[in-house]
Amino acid sequence: HDEFIQFADLRKFKKNSLKIISKTCQAKKCFVTYTLGYESVNEGKTTAISESKKIAEVEQIEGKWLIAEVSNLKTYVESLAPIEPLNP
Repeated sequence: HDEFIQFADLRKFKKNSLKIISKTCQAKKCFVTYTLGYESVNEGKTTAISESKKIAEVEQIEGKWLIAEVSNLKTYVESLAPIEPLNP
């Protein structure tokens, strides 16, 4: 339980960008390609930056646009500090 709480704690990550790259729409369905950028922060210092490119499929159902599926295309991670795999 404690290991999961530590793993799921997102306070050390800060979103720093959202970019819409493209969108393709039909009558009630759209595919949106976008990137999300994050910074990993430890003790007030940025220790890594990452960017994920994704495609979201959204559908209009009963007048509301809902996410049907999200697919990951690629993720880029740059560590700005030494990686210490034995130090949790």
